[in-house]
Amino acid sequence: MLGGKPLVPPVESLNPIEVVMRAQTADVESRAHLEAAEHFAEQLKQFPVSRDHVTRLERDIAKLAVAAMTASQRPPQGEAIQTDEGWLWHKSVELYENVCICHRQGAQGVEFAIVERFPSGSNEIWVKGRNAVEVLKAFSQDQQHALQIWMEDIQAQMKQFLADRYPGEDRNRIAENFVRRFTGTQCFNLPQDLI
Repeated sequence: MLGGKPLVPPVESLNPIEVVMRAQTADVESRAHLEAAEHFAEQLKQFPVSRDHVTRLERDIAKLAVAAMTASQRPPQGEAIQTDEGWLWHKSVELYENVCICHRQGAQGVEFAIVERFPSGSNEIWVKGRNAVEVLKAFSQDQQHALQIWMEDIQAQMKQFLADRYPGEDRNRIAENFVRRFTGTQCFNLPQDLI
């Protein structure tokens, strides 16, 4: 609305050609949206799970840090995890499948690390430090950043997919709206050009 007047004239005031063109555009956009959803279905299934992990991690940082610090004060239990750097770590708390916060006794006291265990047997440290809260916060920020990059990448792929399927037509709005609606970008503080 601009000054109490709608920006787009009501359908009744459009001439028949404009009505047909709007209907065709809506039909093409619906088809493009459906094709994009089908093409990117597998990739899009991963996002809600990852987003939920990050949301839970952010919400529970204090509890997870206390649990990790408590575990570090007890005698080590279970098998030690040897990271790719050769260090042995003890699992404190599972964050999600194959990712946990671990601890070890270092020369200057207890250290904490986020370790991801890969099916290949490799164990990678994402972040480490002497403060469990700071380690968890840094990991959470890294994961949030990874989700942002993922959204940018999927949006770029979707724009290219739609450009290939509908040459000569700008379908950027469809890709942007689709990604925004699907991922719920309002959950994260993303730049305005992504939402």
